[in-house]
Amino acid sequence: MSARAGEAPLLLAGRPPLLFGMLEVANDGEKRLALGRRSVSLRNAQGGPAVAARVHFLGGVRPHESARLPVHVVVDSGTPPGTYTTDVEVGGVSRLVELRVLERAGVTVTPGLVQFTAAAGEEIATELLISNHGNVRHALGRRAVVFFEESHWVGRALVFALREADADEGAQRYLDRVVHELVTTMAPTTTLHLEPGADHVEPGEQTLVRLSATLPAELIKGRTYLASFTYAGTDVCIEIVVNGAANSHKRRPA
Repeated sequence: MSARAGEAPLLLAGRPPLLFGMLEVANDGEKRLALGRRSVSLRNAQGGPAVAARVHFLGGVRPHESARLPVHVVVDSGTPPGTYTTDVEVGGVSRLVELRVLERAGVTVTPGLVQFTAAAGEEIATELLISNHGNVRHALGRRAVVFFEESHWVGRALVFALREADADEGAQRYLDRVVHELVTTMAPTTTLHLEPGADHVEPGEQTLVRLSATLPAELIKGRTYLASFTYAGTDVCIEIVVNGAANSHKRRPA
């Protein structure tokens, strides 16, 4: 086999587990050239430990022709971001390869939808499992502010206002009642207290976070409320089915 790599530097980049690049290869032989795959060790330019990887040269080059071959490098999904180097041999000549591993966020929160049946003004609490499948650490916050919005809130306000409308009244009076309905049924914001076991979750690790809050006293019995917040880059939804309270209203505030 007689093959030559082009003079252009071989640079690969991507988010683990897959990095991409192209290599110019000339085939001086009489048979189709396929470089195949091989295992390599990546040197960490930041001084960290070496990383095992597999290099895949895709496709082939016909006799006495040149081609740009796609190159894929497979690394562990938790490989830290940074610059790495390795050497690959093409036609008996060693080529220096530079690899740029990019940041990959991969935090999941379980469950993504937290459901409660509770009374207005009651305290709720649960635990969230935080899993970091990426290659960078994530900070874990300790509070979030949410707004519990009633399910079908706007539609309900439109219907209630319409029930009180006269056939010959103008649109402005109707809209005024809609606004009044929305304002008087709007719950205040709620602070969620989050208690993680540590300030960060490292790549490949999991941790439990306790979530607690006191529900607004303004929530109305028989209604369902929804809220959402972002935690470690992941959206979490909360659903509250209100089953009563000492100051609950059967229909709506006066």
